[in-house]
Amino acid sequence: MKTIVFGILFVLSLVCVFTAAFDFQGGSINASVLPSYSNSISSDSDTFSVTISPTSVTLDVNQSQRFTSIVSNGTFPYSYQWYLNGSAVGTGASWTFTPSSAGSYTVYLNVTDTVGVTATSDTVTVTALTVPEFPSYLILLLFIAVILLAILAVALALHYTREAKRKN
Repeated sequence: MKTIVFGILFVLSLVCVFTAAFDFQGGSINASVLPSYSNSISSDSDTFSVTISPTSVTLDVNQSQRFTSIVSNGTFPYSYQWYLNGSAVGTGASWTFTPSSAGSYTVYLNVTDTVGVTATSDTVTVTALTVPEFPSYLILLLFIAVILLAILAVALALHYTREAKRKN
């Protein structure tokens, strides 16, 4: 929270340049500080841009991927709208996607600055892969094999114990 407040104050200090107005009346100096706003109130759409990362993603179904944004220029504050396959899905400077099924997905971000100019990121392709499942019949066969090996181990142990007793 402190970082957000510091960031807002820092941006405001860059936008707001204070000038002193001096009044020389009656031999005294009256000084006042007046805010003077720079030309940043009008946004330059040629330089206002947004990038998102990562730029390419391959992951397993139900695995999460966090996307982050970097905004350049424009007029703060910004509003963020994330899109998945063309549908609005989230807001904020970052967004996390967890695919529930295998397939190819597209992700992009629109950022609108305070004067209404919108920048759109490049589209990122997310490939979600199905995690191969171990067939249940193989699990059953493996369980049976372990039981048979345990029985064989017990039988061999009993056999060698009897042989050892006979020799003594």
